[in-house]
Amino acid sequence: YENGRYHLPVTFSPEYPGKRSSDTNYDLALYRWGLETVISLRKTLGITEPNLNLWTKSLSQLAGYSIDEDGNYGIAAGVPFAIGHRHFSHLFMVWPLATINWEDPASVATGRQSVDHWLTVSMHSGLTGFCRPPFAVMSMLFDRRESVYTNLTYLVDNYILPNTFYHEGENGACGETPPMASSAMQDMMLYYWGHTVHVFAGIFSEKVPDASFHRLRTEGAYLFSSVFTDNATQWIYIEYDSPFGPVEDLIIKTDLPGPFVTSPSTVKVSQNADGTLTVTGLTSRGDAVMIYSSGSGGATQFTISPVTPQTQYINYWGYHEMAALPPSNVEALPDNLSVVAHRNNADMFTFRSADGRCLGVDSCTEPGRLVLADCLQPGASSCSKFCDACEQTWLLHKNHLVSQATGQCVRFSGQQLSAVHSKCPFPVTPSLLHPKERFPWTPPAHSPGVAHTTSNATAFLLQNKVLAASDFTSWVV
Repeated sequence: YENGRYHLPVTFSPEYPGKRSSDTNYDLALYRWGLETVISLRKTLGITEPNLNLWTKSLSQLAGYSIDEDGNYGIAAGVPFAIGHRHFSHLFMVWPLATINWEDPASVATGRQSVDHWLTVSMHSGLTGFCRPPFAVMSMLFDRRESVYTNLTYLVDNYILPNTFYHEGENGACGETPPMASSAMQDMMLYYWGHTVHVFAGIFSEKVPDASFHRLRTEGAYLFSSVFTDNATQWIYIEYDSPFGPVEDLIIKTDLPGPFVTSPSTVKVSQNADGTLTVTGLTSRGDAVMIYSSGSGGATQFTISPVTPQTQYINYWGYHEMAALPPSNVEALPDNLSVVAHRNNADMFTFRSADGRCLGVDSCTEPGRLVLADCLQPGASSCSKFCDACEQTWLLHKNHLVSQATGQCVRFSGQQLSAVHSKCPFPVTPSLLHPKERFPWTPPAHSPGVAHTTSNATAFLLQNKVLAASDFTSWVV
């Protein structure tokens, strides 16, 4: 306690690589939210709490957030956000806690500016798929609906694997990102902040003309259901589900136009000066109300049903085939196609059928065609060329086999292959196709474990073991 303020000791902001200091915004936001929550719960539960005065004093005299000279939320006392990284820990007061004063334009402006600053500084170092869900919800808080949509779709299209998993780097499982994305998609439909329930606040109607949800729970123990069609909210159904009775007015922000009809009529809806609605009359568990616009012609059909799916996303989590080549460019693959050269942990493969043909991409007679070519010499165990120009080494990356010759993709699961794709669902860079650590090397003539050797070989160092490639074409151990 110093100068009339409670301060937090020296600690660190999660994942930030800069120095440590006292009063990290991350910890201040959590401590402030914790105090506000226990004070509110005492009122909700109607209990006597001996520590109430201490909690109230601590909250009113808690140190303020660190803000740099440009008006952005910093990391901690004397530590601005100056090093790009993926984590939004210094912005917890914006999201997920949403404890800034949403009725104060200056407070909202600081939050919006700080989110932009985080992304600007991190643009070239630190942004990952992990950043997309929080930025989507933060965009919703500042009424940037298109950004909500583009960040979530960018995450799914570029980072989320067909099995719904996500990782960063070679071995960096990041299990919190897919659930965070699922949560963000629900937040688009219904979210509570600034003492207000926001209905369809994150829906970008130009791309999402139809949406619906059923019995999503919000603060205050209310269960909401609603339908959004023809680029507008059609109705809202609210159920009260608490045995304690409401502790604050139920305020809703929606694009549903008035005048309003409520059923039952004992529940009232009034419109506030800021355009929000105040709902009164839901006082006991089980109370419910349907709210719709009288301009709808007295809507009588209140049905929630699945929206018409966008065909490009059907079966997305099984496998959504993106930019597949025409069927004429895909040769049927035999069931007995098998791995004949595989370097453990290096994820490099060659494939051969039982009749001795090897898998490759033709760049001569029919460019882009996935083919099985007769390129093996009797007794050989690996392929090298197609038409003297096509390399047949495949890199396993994000559940796809990538041709080192063309950059094209083949979906790979176990030893099963599916259609070739002209465009991979992830960036194919030179560093992906050809590892950086390489040096000239000529293997001994009879090295144990060598599947194929040549006098003109290049060696690669992966996982502290030596692999050789003949003109970048065939991996051998």
